[in-house]
Amino acid sequence: MGQGTLLQRISQLVVVGVIAGLLVAALALPAVGGMGITARNIASGFLDMPSQLETPPPPQRSTIYDREGGVIAEIFDQNRELVDIDDVSPVMIDAILAMEDSRFYDHGGLDVSGTLRAALRTVGGNTEGASSITQQYVKNVQIEAATSQEELEEAREETIARKIRELRYAVALEQRMSKDEILEGYLNIAYFSDGAYGVESAAQHFFQVPASELELHQAATIAGLVRYPYLYNPRFFPEQTTDRRNVVLDRMVATGSITEEEAEEAKAEDMDLDLDTPPNGCVPSDQPFFCDYVVQEIEQDERFGPNETERARWLRTAGLEIHTTLDPQAQESGQKAVDKWVPRENDSRKVAAQAIVEPGTGHILGMMQSRNYGPDESKLGETSINFTTDSDRGGSSGFQAGSTFKAITLAAALEQGLPFGTSFNSPSSTTVSGQTSCNGGGWSRGR
Repeated sequence: MGQGTLLQRISQLVVVGVIAGLLVAALALPAVGGMGITARNIASGFLDMPSQLETPPPPQRSTIYDREGGVIAEIFDQNRELVDIDDVSPVMIDAILAMEDSRFYDHGGLDVSGTLRAALRTVGGNTEGASSITQQYVKNVQIEAATSQEELEEAREETIARKIRELRYAVALEQRMSKDEILEGYLNIAYFSDGAYGVESAAQHFFQVPASELELHQAATIAGLVRYPYLYNPRFFPEQTTDRRNVVLDRMVATGSITEEEAEEAKAEDMDLDLDTPPNGCVPSDQPFFCDYVVQEIEQDERFGPNETERARWLRTAGLEIHTTLDPQAQESGQKAVDKWVPRENDSRKVAAQAIVEPGTGHILGMMQSRNYGPDESKLGETSINFTTDSDRGGSSGFQAGSTFKAITLAAALEQGLPFGTSFNSPSSTTVSGQTSCNGGGWSRGR
């Protein structure tokens, strides 16, 4: 960090600390002389600032299911699964509080002593963050709520104005939400590195366990990631991650949440990471063309948003549970049939496709074709075109019905009483009278 940047950071921390101190003094003490009046004026101006902060659920992944509850695909912008605070391991809560805001349950959103302590440590050369968990939650909510680049930059800017806005929102938030509700919101919205958003997804991503089953060394690892998610990314910087985990454990000892003996035992544990990111989208799905059809149905339906962009965003952020009529047995049987008779990588580039639709209900039980799903049309056996649907649902421009009509014509003839043995002359070419082509000429058919 350069000298100019360091001085700017120091001045920001000091100013915010002084403001926080004046606010607490003004709100807690009676006015005494000119200083009391000044403090109260600052507090009054602060409290007059806008304070209503909407806290909608953060973006989470949507899931498409077949009729038996099997997962067809997960669709998301952020790999996140929401979790109740009661379903988070107590050691995980202790770890995050020890590292991010040990006085969280004692202050009202403004940790004055923490802010001033951070300023003093920064002056001494040990830069330290000064935001309470409530302030961090406010910042993350504003980032997720940003609908333009300008709003995003405003939510992330390193300025006194942003800090004071966060302080105001934090004070108001503490008045209408319980501490547990704020902590739950923070644990669900925070980014924990390597594409894992929220503590539940982080636990599953890094250790293949739910957040409720995290052990001490695992919880300390996850808690250490949130401050600098890239710098401590276990995938790329395992040694830094281990060092950071040990810092968290030492901090937990200092706050009294664990003993030194427990910390040493946790430090001796191997990281034992088993990174697992859930497949995103239709490409890795076992039923990719049906998955694509479902996505197209949502993105094209005006009931789900004013335009396709908004509908696509809703699908990828709303945490939807989309239950479909796909029958896994019918799908498997149909896929085997089309692959058997028209192999996916045949040199003739022919393709077989079929949809199994239940009579009477219109339920789609299966949708398959002899192609791998993918964007590279030049690659043999790969396509993103769904040949069982119309063009506005990801299909092609269509095909001539051809011999499909023979069965319809035969059924109509039998209905009129014509015997099976009825024959008609079928010359190599014929001219049909009474009809004209698009350019005004006669219509003829060659065989």
